[in-house]
Amino acid sequence: TKAVEAVLEAKEELKDLIDIQVVAFAQSGFFVDLESESLIRKSLDMGCDLVGG
Repeated sequence: TKAVEAVLEAKEELKDLIDIQVVAFAQSGFFVDLESESLIRKSLDMGCDLVGG
């Protein structure tokens, strides 16, 4: 997603100044929104560090 791309870009630009961990978070929940799982997987494939809950 564009938001994940932007955050990962900021992480890369600031890596010499600060350690940033990017968390993929299923805001609607896995069981309510059927698209959540695929978005989380895509976010992790893009470079997110963790899954939040």
